[in-house]
Amino acid sequence: MALFEPAFEKTMLHEGGYANNPADRGGETYRGIARRFWPGWPGWVLLDAAKKKPDFPRCLAADAELQSRVAGFYRANFWPRHFSEIKDQGIAEWLFDKSVNMGIGQAVKLLQRAAGVTADGDYGPRTTIAVNTADPTRLLEACREQARAFYRGLAERNPSQKQFLKGWLARA
Repeated sequence: MALFEPAFEKTMLHEGGYANNPADRGGETYRGIARRFWPGWPGWVLLDAAKKKPDFPRCLAADAELQSRVAGFYRANFWPRHFSEIKDQGIAEWLFDKSVNMGIGQAVKLLQRAAGVTADGDYGPRTTIAVNTADPTRLLEACREQARAFYRGLAERNPSQKQFLKGWLARA
């Protein structure tokens, strides 16, 4: 069964560190946690205090409490119990990463389309069976194609987001 820790470590390779890009709809962001969408995250208190340090934002990576809050945030908000029921770690890692990047419901829909089940965004027993009985290599490639199409459509519908397309496609 799939494990959270390796999925989290892989996703953090994409999420990077501190950013405050005006084109990012989430605004100020740390390791993928956007202040606009998660204003109550307790890590903001630590991050705001760190802004007074001369080595900000480099100092953030060494803050063990902040890093623990990041991991706890992702486990609580993006790793539902049923992700652990996935037999293939690679599929679970893809689903977790896309859940972080586009939301759980949207990521589950892409997985469901790739697995050939009703794409309702609700991960239930039928989805688990379809995922766990599929050929993992083929399913993962179908998932990636679903994600690429989603990201391209997002950039087409909202030209201000085109600057992120190359990174999204690499992440797909």
